[in-house]
Order: sequence, then structure tokens, then C-alpha cells
Amino acid sequence: MSGPAPQGFPSSSILLATTQGPPLVPTLGEAILFEACEIRGTNITFRAGIFSLCGGHTYKCMAGVTTGVFSGPRGNITCRWRNITAGVLFGVHCIQSAAGGNSGQSGLAVGLITTAAPTTIQLEASVLRDVSNVGNIWATVEVVA
Repeated sequence: MSGPAPQGFPSSSILLATTQGPPLVPTLGEAILFEACEIRGTNITFRAGIFSLCGGHTYKCMAGVTTGVFSGPRGNITCRWRNITAGVLFGVHCIQSAAGGNSGQSGLAVGLITTAAPTTIQLEASVLRDVSNVGNIWATVEVVA
């Protein structure tokens, strides 16, 4: 992703999004890989689907699925944040579900995480049911305190 961050975008945050490209089919329990990345500040780094967070901050993590194609009317994809360092899921998950096989609306995967030491996190798929492909998943991780 190129160009400046949106006005008011914090200087200690990261913005990630998939780009228009080949369809994505996430793997359960694995980091979702993003094709485009814009980083602002130095408290967060990103590599191969893993966000590395500096200690001593609180981070707001948000993500959503904007397009999904399902092979059945009951298809869905659920994404959630995982604290890899502690081995736990955190926050609320987002669900993109089928409405007659077409893409429906997605909620947001949102979580707050406070780090005392360097911590790694990832966005991962926790449910994949009748998913043909996912055209776009976006995520932001932002220092809030």
C-alpha cells in the first residue's frame, strides 16, 4: 500500500490489508498473510503474518472480512486474534457468512492487548465452513496507551 496514512492516523500504529489479487483461502489456526502493508511508527513490526509488539503499551487490534465466496448456503469464515506469546485467543471474533452462497456482512474482530514485554500476535481463521475463497481481509493494530 502506498501513500500517506489517513489524516489522524496515529504515528505508532500499523495498517495492513489484502490487495486485489489471487483469491485467499486461509488455513485454520495459521496466521493470515497480508499482501499489502503500511507501517507508521516503531512500536509494531510485521513479517509473514506475525505482528511483533513492543512491551509497555496497550494495543487495539481490529480486523474484518470484506468479501467471501462460499460453496454452500451455510458457509462462513470466522477470524480471531491470537496472542502467540501467551498461547491464547483474545478479543471478539468476526464472522463472514453466506446468504444463499453469496457473501454477507462481516462483524469486526476487535481486541485490546496490554504488553509488559515484547509480544507476538496474529489474526487467524478459527472456523472455515464451505469457503471457496476470501477476496479481502483487512487488519489494523494501533498503540492506544
